[in-house]
Amino acid sequence: MKKPPTAAVPLIRTALAQLDDLDSWHSLGAVGSRLNVLLSDFDPRTYGCSKLLSLIEKSGAFNVRRDDLRVYIRPKKD
Repeated sequence: MKKPPTAAVPLIRTALAQLDDLDSWHSLGAVGSRLNVLLSDFDPRTYGCSKLLSLIEKSGAFNVRRDDLRVYIRPKKD
């Protein structure tokens, strides 16, 4: 059974809290690696998304910033 993208938000926030940030922004690759450490069977498809980035975007809880080569995320301010 698929879970909604918002169900992954607490896990993603935990991963972010364990990473060093660059002015509050976190590399998407580092977040993905951390999620796999926290939950070895983590898979965005569990939440109805083919990629981690689409899961993060669909959750609505994070800002996304792209530069030439990388994608960065940070939690949205409440």
